[in-house]
Formats: sequence, C-alpha cells, structure tokens
Amino acid sequence: MRPLTLVDRLSVAAALGLALLAVLPTEQWTSASLVLRFKGAVRNDGPNQIDLEQRERGYYEKVLEVHRGLDRIDGGWGDPIGTESENQPQPFRHGGLVQDVADVRDYVLKPNLDTRYWDGVRWSTNARGMRDREYAIPKPPGVTRYALVGDSIGCGWGVDQSESFEAITEAQLDREARAFGRGGFELLNHSVPGHAPGQRWADFLANDGWRDELDGVIVQATPAEVGWDERRLRVLLARGPGFGFDAPMYAETLAQAGARPGDRVDGYRRRLEPWRWAILEGVYRHIAQECRARGVRSWYILVPRVGKTTTPSQRRELLSLAARCGFDEVHDLTGVIPESDPARYALSPRDYHPNALGHRLLAEALIARLRPAATSAGTASAFRWGFSNRRAELHQ
Repeated sequence: MRPLTLVDRLSVAAALGLALLAVLPTEQWTSASLVLRFKGAVRNDGPNQIDLEQRERGYYEKVLEVHRGLDRIDGGWGDPIGTESENQPQPFRHGGLVQDVADVRDYVLKPNLDTRYWDGVRWSTNARGMRDREYAIPKPPGVTRYALVGDSIGCGWGVDQSESFEAITEAQLDREARAFGRGGFELLNHSVPGHAPGQRWADFLANDGWRDELDGVIVQATPAEVGWDERRLRVLLARGPGFGFDAPMYAETLAQAGARPGDRVDGYRRRLEPWRWAILEGVYRHIAQECRARGVRSWYILVPRVGKTTTPSQRRELLSLAARCGFDEVHDLTGVIPESDPARYALSPRDYHPNALGHRLLAEALIARLRPAATSAGTASAFRWGFSNRRAELHQ
C-alpha cells in the first residue's frame, strides 16, 4: 500500500468537512459556533483522552464522598483511577463534605462544617457552604471585594485554608490596602471541587453571589476546562428538564445542539460531544456579559494542574476564547509553578493539586496582578513589594 500523499490527506479532510455539513441542519451552517463545533468533532478524542476523563471523574467522586476511608478503595486516597460507567450518573453523594441538590449543580458543599480530612487537613465552611470565613453584608465602607469562582484548586483541596492561594492573596492585599488608607480587601471563595465551569457559575448564582456588592469576579480555570461541561451534562440532562435545560449559561447552546428532554446518557453524549467548545464558550460569554451588565470587572486566570503537561497551543486556545468572550482581564498563570520539579509542588506523585508551596507561588502571581485594584497605590506599592513580585515573575 502506497503512503498517503499530501493530496490524499487534503482530500480526506475535505470529505470529513462535507460529511459534517451533511449531518448538520442547514440553518446552522452559518452559525458563529460552526468552527468550534467542527473543532470538537474532529479533535483527537481517543482512548487515552477518555481514560483521563474517567479517572478525573472517579477522583472527585472518591475524595468528596468520604474523608479518610477511601484509602481502601482502588489503591489509596488520591488515586485518580475511577471505575464508574459512562452510562451511570456520577453522583458525588453520601459523603461528609457535600450534599445533593436537585438542579444542574448536582451537589454543593455542606454549610457550617468544621472537620478534618486527609491526614488532618482542616476543612471548614461558612453558613453559605463556602470554604471560607463569614463576610459582612452590606460590604463595609472602603472595602474592595472580589469573588473567586473556581474548582478544587481554587477551593484549596489538600491544604489548610490559610495555605490556599485565595486565603494568602486576601490576607496580603488586605494588609496592603489598609496600609494605603483603604478599607481593606476581601476575596470570597465560591469555588466547588469537581464542578464543571457552568456548574460553578450556577452555584455562585444560587448562593446569591451578587448580594455581596462585588467589585470584581475572578474565574479560575485549568487546561482541563474543555469538555468538562459536556461530560457532566450528558449525565445530568438524562435526569430530567430541571438538570440543565433551564440553566442560562447552557440553554442557548443546548437548543442549538438540538438537545431535548427525554434522551439517554449515550444519546446526549453523541449530541453534545461536537459542541464541547461551543458549550464552554456559552458559559464564558454568559459570565462576562453578566459581570459587564452589573458594572463588575471580570477576570479569567488559567492555573496549572501540577505535573500535567499542556502545550502552548492548548493554553492559547483557552486564553483566546476567554478574551473573545469578553473577560476584562485574562491572565496565564500556568508557568508560575515550575514544570521541571512537579513532586516539589504537588500534593503527591499521583495528585495534580498544588501543595502549600504551589499555592504560595500562585498567590504571589495573583497578588502582583490584583494589587492595583486592591490598593490603587501606584509605583510606591510596586516598589515596596517588588521582591515578592519579582520572585513570582521568575517562575513564569
């Protein structure tokens, strides 16, 4: 058999493109999401990628369901190997840290907890089910207040709350703001482990995040964002209309994809997989537009999963998408934690979550970028805290 020539390969690509158009409704050929859907349809999604997705879902199911007893399951706590079936719901239920909800979020963090998990790490939540302290409403005079909407890294999984990049950032910028005559700085942590991007925003809205009188919202993401919503939706939608069809960050894209109530998990998977980029775009656009409508500055920060290699093109795609969707600030923090020595910065060789040192590096980088908003102190502040800034930049 002769090797394929360039002409052969171009012919195959053209045939694939025509085949894609043939199965799409004619009225959608000119949709603004067509390029994103084509990318989702032809992107390599072979067995290795599927294995990684299953492992990640299994990881979260285990670490959230029970505290310490999971060291007897599948090789130990933190082992990201999952055994759940694609056709079964991923419930994240029956554990000490979360509770079920009958909507697209699936589960939320239990409020008013103060306990220990995984080698004695303290886990506490406030009355609103946030892994954070209580905050005054209305906002105190002169305080700059931001919200963090993220995943398990934003939540500080595996480290004490005071060691998370959110807590470090808040404490440092609060000190600086007060030193320059401001009322202080607060960073409210709305992050939820295991939630897809749209679920995180749904939790922020359900938790009445806007009542906090915010000056800014920081969306924390990782290179694993693409496809996360689609993988969760294929299971949630099969439960009924109240599990995603009415969610404002999903509704438009689901309608464009032709998803309707009454299908099964496999059916939703076939329907939604080509739309994974478009679904994420819909989530990002919704967040940025809602922030803009309220006069709140929107931030997007891309952080690394320690030891998980990503290509520059993968990072550029996500950062470019966030910028196109209208975020006011888009920052790449994936280079903050050195890739050359992941064991030094990860919780364990099998766990990509940053340890306390990794969180410290993330905090230094975020502090440098948030400082003008928190202090409005100009060059004097930059000079005073320049050593910390320089150290963070050296790791990028």
